Amino acid sequence: MLVLPPAPPRLALCKPPVLTTSRYRIETSASTVADLSSLGQGEQRTEFTVMAMVSITLTDSAGGKVLHAVLDSSSVTPPVPGAPAGALEGEKGATYHAWINPSGRTENFTAMGDSTAPKGGAVVMQVLRDFFPNVKPGVKAGDTWRDSVQTNDSDAGTNSSTIRITEYNVGAEAPWAGGSGHKVDARSSFTVSIASETPAGPQNVEGAGTGTASWYVTPAGVFLGGTSTTSAELTAMTAFGDIPVKQSSTTTITALP
Repeated sequence: MLVLPPAPPRLALCKPPVLTTSRYRIETSASTVADLSSLGQGEQRTEFTVMAMVSITLTDSAGGKVLHAVLDSSSVTPPVPGAPAGALEGEKGATYHAWINPSGRTENFTAMGDSTAPKGGAVVMQVLRDFFPNVKPGVKAGDTWRDSVQTNDSDAGTNSSTIRITEYNVGAEAPWAGGSGHKVDARSSFTVSIASETPAGPQNVEGAGTGTASWYVTPAGVFLGGTSTTSAELTAMTAFGDIPVKQSSTTTITALP
């Protein structure tokens, strides 16, 4: 009788990583007021609005997600005197990577290649760094939690550190950007410290601020956008004296079809 050898075990098919790509519109309006009375001058006020379109691809990986963002277009109005082209709004094609851990926190945000300011755009990079709210998977109405994070940056002779504490509160589903998601309200407080070298010598900036936000996240975890506001009171310590600075900004993020 012919006895056939056992069939070899079947190789399990490797599923490709799950990719999702979404486009968002970002609008940030910012205001800075510097009190130059210590220099024998008055207030110096700067106001501008940055509009940007970004494409964000999320790839499932190790329980979290890899974030890849591309700046599709951007503009700033009015032009800010003294700011190099692209310094605030960035340039088309600038790319960024980050890791979203299993708890929903964005980590290791990096502007890729030569996508540092001005190509990366200081305003756009800051918005993308904090783009996704730190929302845990499977959140439901009534959930609350607190998160604390410290961010350190070093670029072109400037070192900065920000410590932020945020309290989250998940509400019922509400409409946003043509969809519906849980409304996630956030309140935060933060401190900031910046040390830089300028042509006029070392300059340090110290201060603190607060922020509020309302984000919308679908039950499946899709981010629809929302609004946020921040305000801060800083002191710029220069070789010519201390300069009080007040900053405020409002950002609206909208998921596009």
